This record gives sequence, structure tokens and C-alpha cells, in this order.
Amino acid sequence: MEIRDWRLATEWPAGAKPVTRKIGYDDLYRVNQVDYSYSAGEDTWVSPFAHENAAAVSGATIDPRLAKPSPHVSFDKRVLRQTWNYDWLGNTTNTDDDAEGVLRSVARGIVNGTAGAGPYQLKSAAQPVGPRAGSLTAKYDDAGYLVSLAVNRSGPCLPTAAKCSQRFVYEWDEAGRLQRKRGAGTSRVRGWLATRSRQVRRPRS
Repeated sequence: MEIRDWRLATEWPAGAKPVTRKIGYDDLYRVNQVDYSYSAGEDTWVSPFAHENAAAVSGATIDPRLAKPSPHVSFDKRVLRQTWNYDWLGNTTNTDDDAEGVLRSVARGIVNGTAGAGPYQLKSAAQPVGPRAGSLTAKYDDAGYLVSLAVNRSGPCLPTAAKCSQRFVYEWDEAGRLQRKRGAGTSRVRGWLATRSRQVRRPRS
């Protein structure tokens, strides 16, 4: 399948040039490859948080109501190809891209749960070599909810002087609603989903 981008490249800045995607599937209709083509052959990568990153370095004031973006690894060029491999349960066993961007789309040595214990749970993954090597480990509670995600990444990190290795912690209530999320670049909101779904009942007069 092909998704063609008909925008004019001259009307868009670097990092946002039109990109046409050619998508390939395996025999079970799962996406296993995506090729990206640009009018100039490639396009410069620009962080989606360039404004926030610049403010963090210069000390400029940004909207205090917005959460700070999580530190992230930078790249020279936008991705040209991504590939995926799956096991018999449909879990990914290997993902890759031409820039070897770990946790952007690359995760090798993926370890998933077994058929009898967390069959669809990602346990760990790693990209052991390359300028942007890294790894992740995930932990779940007895009900199967993600409670901890530890991410280790090397390579040039943004904003400048930030660390691209983080740990995220999740807390759930007895109904399976997310109560709290903590970690670099995340807002610490308690009971947001529960508050939105809670209804106040008043006794009839």
C-alpha cells in the first residue's frame, strides 16, 4: 500500500517536508515494512519539541500550564525505512530502522511474556550497539497493569545537558483506572481519570 503526500516541498521547512510512505505486510496482514521517500531523497530531522528545548537552554519562559517534554535523543535525518518481525502471538520480536533509533522504532532482543504468563507483555528490549544504543525493562502488577518502565538511551540528548535515561512509574486503582503517572517530562496528576469518570449522586428529596 502507498500513502502519497502531495504537498509541495518548497512550501515546507526542513524537518516537515512531504513524505510518501510505502507499506508492506506479511501473510497475516501485519505491517512488516514501511519505506519513506522525500522529494530530495532525505530530510533533516527536527525535534517536535524544538521550541521547548530552546527555551530550556536560554531560560526563556514557556506556558507553565504545559508539562515539560521528556528528554529525547536527536537524529541527523528523518527515518527512511522501518521493519517489524512478530512471533506467533503477534508480539514484536524485532524492530528496526535505518537510523538505529532505539525506542523510536528500534528494539532488538525483545523479550515478551510467555503463553501462560503475560503473553502480550513486553518485558525487555535492547539495542546493544551503535551511537544510539539503549535498553528498556518493564514491570507489571498481578493484574497485568504496567507499573514501571525503565529506559536507558545513549547518544545526543535534547534538551542540551539533559539525560535520556528515565524511569516512569504508574499507579492504578481497583477498577483499572490510571491514578498517577510519574517520570521525567510527565505531569504528576493524581486521580485524573477517576475524577473525570466519577459521578456525584445526591439523595432524592
